[in-house]
Amino acid sequence: MYENLKAIQKDEDWLNKQVSKFHISPKEALIVTYDGKGQIFCQEKDLK
Repeated sequence: MYENLKAIQKDEDWLNKQVSKFHISPKEALIVTYDGKGQIFCQEKDLK
């Protein structure tokens, strides 16, 4: 994860802020994508 953030010139604080918009933490995310237009997609893990 950290290498991927570095590749897009972002850090863990940025990730936390973006994922919190989906009302979850990065540890609760199954997948987080960031496209070339700056849009974020986040899907929560099934924690059942």
